[in-house]
Amino acid sequence: MTNHVWYCSYGSNLSFERFKLYLLGGTSPLVNKVYPGCSDSTLPVKSRFCDIPYEMYFAEKVVFWENMAVSFISDIKNESTYTHCRMYLITADQFNDVVRQENAGFVDSSSLAIDFEELKSNGSICLGPDDKNRLYGKVLMIGEDEGFPVITFTSKWSSEDIVFQKPGKRYLKTLMRGLRESETTSRDEILNYFSGLSGIKGFYSRAGLERVIDEVIKSEPTKMTVRSTGKIKRNGEVAVQVNKGFFRGKKSSNYCLLERDDRLFNIQAKIEYLSDEQIGETEINLDQKLRCALAVKKGDAVFVYPIKRMDGKFINNKSNILERFVGSFFGVQINLVRLRKSSYNDMEIRVCRIKRESMSIIGIEPGDLVVIESPYCRLKMRALELSDDLNEEMQRRVGDSDNYIFNCGEVPNMGSVDLQPILLDYDARNELKVGQCAPVRIRRSILFEIRKRLHLISTPLILAILAALVSFDLSLYAKLSILASGPAVVLLLIFLGIKMKVN
Repeated sequence: MTNHVWYCSYGSNLSFERFKLYLLGGTSPLVNKVYPGCSDSTLPVKSRFCDIPYEMYFAEKVVFWENMAVSFISDIKNESTYTHCRMYLITADQFNDVVRQENAGFVDSSSLAIDFEELKSNGSICLGPDDKNRLYGKVLMIGEDEGFPVITFTSKWSSEDIVFQKPGKRYLKTLMRGLRESETTSRDEILNYFSGLSGIKGFYSRAGLERVIDEVIKSEPTKMTVRSTGKIKRNGEVAVQVNKGFFRGKKSSNYCLLERDDRLFNIQAKIEYLSDEQIGETEINLDQKLRCALAVKKGDAVFVYPIKRMDGKFINNKSNILERFVGSFFGVQINLVRLRKSSYNDMEIRVCRIKRESMSIIGIEPGDLVVIESPYCRLKMRALELSDDLNEEMQRRVGDSDNYIFNCGEVPNMGSVDLQPILLDYDARNELKVGQCAPVRIRRSILFEIRKRLHLISTPLILAILAALVSFDLSLYAKLSILASGPAVVLLLIFLGIKMKVN
């Protein structure tokens, strides 16, 4: 990992959920802005909160942040002050891509390239000529940590040119929400921190800031303690068990989004409610599959977001209603797999590679369609077999390339028993908006299975029609019965075959 750097964020990227947009790409619901993502969508190797001796302030006006101010830090070190930050260990190329995205829309940022050797030598570098108006036009070297450089970016205005401005509530909430992800930062500490910042003083009263932080706290997910339990399946869905009073005072929910406390992985699951005698209000039962998916163990904490429907807050691609109904009728099972990076150039798009034993569990054959779901997107892809020889060849190709492959074993709590891998290329991972090692849901496409067998009806149907036409001495009712008998028998056989295969 010699080409890695610590990106030191102090603004909206304090929120890991928002920072993932810069890595994976997608549209931010906060600012209605499309982020192209990084050429390498690997999630950070690790992240942690810290303080740096630089003063933060609010200035400039940014259209997509309510045409109000955003945060910057002074480029002069000051031991008497501090700024709360969150460091992400990412590649140098990813940092370059993040800087490009932060400056996109102000000038042509496609040519921005950071000379890291010059940065280490001088302590800071400006991006482009002084007459170019870039929002974040200066890169700062903060120091080193664990042998990796700690770097960030800010404006390249001189101190006398800075005009402090008021940030919008949406932007403030994003920063506060990010700081709340650090368990050591309390409500009062956040209030005291923002109260003393330039751009806040004179624009927000203490009471105004309290209203903003209280709205943030009210919208936070519930933190719950993991309990281990046996396999939980409800109508083919992976499921969790919570106390019936979990949503007390809120609308009941059918599904939830589970997220590790470090926001690295998340997965959707159906909810089953238990009584007070069976489980506490702050406890959640996860079976081994879900514990493996999130890489958590008994006693760990997870965040739980309620989802009213699977095509609601987190799933933004509505599935076919007919397919959901037919899938439920046939008892299609949801399975969990872990994403890995594919280095194989397939002849067609929308291809995933799955090991033979995983195909058997899902109930598919090579060439069948599968549906892959992340919390943000749903894709239909053609499944091809991942043989041991091909898997070794892919790993060799990746090892010979300059692209860093995230080692799933580096994830805290990742045990020796894990989900089966599924290999997806860059485009598919970006559409799903998840990185390497992330868990996703997978199921067979039942409509594809039915379409694949419809040709079996044609011959019996023709024979039944001919039999009905030549049987002139039969009643109309008898002729219709003969006409329907052929397709009915074939459909029954198709149903039994699919039912047996999916279960």
